[in-house]
Amino acid sequence: MLLRREGMRAWRGFRSAAAAGQPPGGQVTDGLVGLAGALLLAVPGLVSGLVGLALLVAPVRRLARAGVRRATERRVSSMVAGDLFGPRTVRVRQGAPQPTPQPEQPVVVDGGRAIEGEIVEPGRH
Repeated sequence: MLLRREGMRAWRGFRSAAAAGQPPGGQVTDGLVGLAGALLLAVPGLVSGLVGLALLVAPVRRLARAGVRRATERRVSSMVAGDLFGPRTVRVRQGAPQPTPQPEQPVVVDGGRAIEGEIVEPGRH
Protein backbone atom coordinates (compact mmCIF):
# COMPACT_ATOMS: atom_id res chain seq x y z
CA MET A 1 0.00 0.00 0.00
CA LEU A 2 2.86 2.35 0.88
CA LEU A 3 4.66 1.62 -2.39
CA ARG A 4 1.53 2.45 -4.35
CA ARG A 5 0.94 5.67 -2.40
CA GLU A 6 4.53 6.89 -2.85
CA GLY A 7 4.56 5.93 -6.51
CA MET A 8 1.33 7.78 -7.21
CA ARG A 9 2.55 10.79 -5.23
CA ALA A 10 5.76 10.91 -7.29
CA TRP A 11 3.83 10.59 -10.55
CA ARG A 12 1.36 13.36 -9.61
CA GLY A 13 4.24 15.65 -8.61
CA PHE A 14 6.03 15.01 -11.88
CA ARG A 15 2.89 15.64 -13.94
CA SER A 16 2.01 18.85 -12.08
CA ALA A 17 5.56 20.22 -12.51
CA ALA A 18 5.59 19.31 -16.19
CA ALA A 19 2.16 20.90 -16.72
CA ALA A 20 3.27 24.09 -14.96
CA GLY A 21 6.42 24.27 -17.10
CA GLN A 22 8.71 23.87 -14.08
CA PRO A 23 11.72 21.56 -13.82
CA PRO A 24 10.46 18.21 -12.49
CA GLY A 25 13.70 17.20 -10.75
CA GLY A 26 12.61 18.10 -7.21
CA GLN A 27 9.38 16.13 -7.40
CA VAL A 28 11.04 13.18 -9.10
CA THR A 29 13.84 13.09 -6.53
CA ASP A 30 11.38 13.32 -3.64
CA GLY A 31 9.34 10.51 -5.16
CA LEU A 32 12.39 8.31 -5.68
CA VAL A 33 13.48 8.80 -2.07
CA GLY A 34 9.96 7.91 -0.90
CA LEU A 35 9.86 4.85 -3.13
CA ALA A 36 13.28 3.76 -1.84
CA GLY A 37 12.00 4.11 1.72
CA ALA A 38 8.90 2.08 0.97
CA LEU A 39 10.94 -0.61 -0.79
CA LEU A 40 13.34 -0.84 2.14
CA LEU A 41 10.39 -1.32 4.47
CA ALA A 42 9.22 -4.22 2.30
CA VAL A 43 12.64 -5.91 2.37
CA PRO A 44 13.03 -8.22 5.37
CA GLY A 45 15.53 -7.09 7.97
CA LEU A 46 15.84 -4.72 10.87
CA VAL A 47 18.41 -2.36 9.35
CA SER A 48 16.61 -2.05 6.02
CA GLY A 49 13.34 -1.44 7.87
CA LEU A 50 14.87 1.30 10.01
CA VAL A 51 16.50 3.00 7.01
CA GLY A 52 13.23 2.74 5.07
CA LEU A 53 11.27 4.23 7.94
CA ALA A 54 13.81 7.03 8.30
CA LEU A 55 13.49 7.89 4.60
CA LEU A 56 9.77 8.45 5.08
CA VAL A 57 10.33 11.08 7.81
CA ALA A 58 10.34 14.62 6.36
CA PRO A 59 13.71 15.95 7.70
CA VAL A 60 15.60 12.80 6.71
CA ARG A 61 13.85 12.78 3.36
CA ARG A 62 14.99 16.37 2.70
CA LEU A 63 18.59 15.41 3.50
CA ALA A 64 18.42 12.34 1.26
CA ARG A 65 16.81 14.38 -1.52
CA ALA A 66 19.62 16.96 -1.30
CA GLY A 67 22.20 14.17 -1.45
CA VAL A 68 20.56 12.59 -4.49
CA ARG A 69 20.42 16.00 -6.18
CA ARG A 70 24.12 16.70 -5.52
CA ALA A 71 25.09 13.24 -6.78
CA THR A 72 22.98 13.69 -9.91
CA GLU A 73 24.41 17.14 -10.63
CA ARG A 74 27.95 15.74 -10.35
CA ARG A 75 27.25 12.87 -12.73
CA VAL A 76 25.30 14.59 -15.50
CA SER A 77 26.13 17.61 -17.63
CA SER A 78 25.23 21.10 -16.47
CA MET A 79 22.62 21.37 -19.19
CA VAL A 80 20.82 18.20 -18.12
CA ALA A 81 21.02 19.22 -14.44
CA GLY A 82 19.52 22.59 -15.37
CA ASP A 83 16.68 20.89 -17.22
CA LEU A 84 16.00 18.62 -14.24
CA PHE A 85 16.40 21.01 -11.32
CA GLY A 86 16.18 24.46 -12.88
CA PRO A 87 18.86 27.12 -13.18
CA ARG A 88 21.43 27.39 -10.44
CA THR A 89 21.77 30.65 -8.56
CA VAL A 90 25.18 32.29 -8.65
CA ARG A 91 26.30 34.83 -6.06
CA VAL A 92 29.00 37.22 -7.26
CA ARG A 93 31.15 39.08 -4.74
CA GLN A 94 32.89 42.31 -5.59
CA GLY A 95 36.50 42.83 -4.62
CA ALA A 96 39.86 41.34 -5.32
CA PRO A 97 39.70 37.75 -6.57
CA GLN A 98 40.90 35.14 -4.11
CA PRO A 99 43.41 32.57 -5.37
CA THR A 100 42.04 29.07 -5.71
CA PRO A 101 44.10 25.96 -4.94
CA GLN A 102 43.57 24.43 -8.39
CA PRO A 103 42.05 27.04 -10.67
CA GLU A 104 39.67 25.87 -13.31
CA GLN A 105 39.03 27.82 -16.45
CA PRO A 106 37.94 31.35 -15.44
CA VAL A 107 34.66 32.82 -16.56
CA VAL A 108 35.48 35.52 -19.10
CA VAL A 109 33.21 38.54 -19.35
CA ASP A 110 33.18 41.39 -21.88
CA GLY A 111 36.33 43.11 -20.61
CA GLY A 112 38.27 39.84 -20.55
CA ARG A 113 38.35 39.91 -16.74
CA ALA A 114 37.60 36.84 -14.67
CA ILE A 115 35.02 37.12 -11.90
CA GLU A 116 34.89 35.08 -8.73
CA GLY A 117 31.59 33.51 -7.72
CA GLU A 118 30.00 30.61 -5.95
CA ILE A 119 26.97 28.49 -6.68
CA VAL A 120 24.24 28.87 -4.09
CA GLU A 121 21.60 26.19 -3.71
CA PRO A 122 18.03 27.56 -3.72
CA GLY A 123 16.70 27.98 -0.20
CA ARG A 124 20.17 28.17 1.37
CA HIS A 125 22.08 31.29 2.33
